[in-house]
Amino acid sequence: MFRWFNQVAQVLRLRPRIDEELWEELEEALIAGDVSASVAFQMVSDLRDKARAEAWTDASQVSTGFRDEVARLLKDDDPGLS
Repeated sequence: MFRWFNQVAQVLRLRPRIDEELWEELEEALIAGDVSASVAFQMVSDLRDKARAEAWTDASQVSTGFRDEVARLLKDDDPGLS
């Protein structure tokens, strides 16, 4: 369970800047880790929107936002995270 979390952490460590490749690799890591494609797409889309709205400048902010999003989804007991 949650093997995708390490894959996501690795993407965020290797890509310190926020760019298109970061978002694509983040989505791919989630899908490769057995998060449903629809949940992965929605998570990345929500993070992108938040990054733009809050003018995030580096991947550490994406990491924090990602943790917050996972916590929200777990609280809602989202079945796509299995």
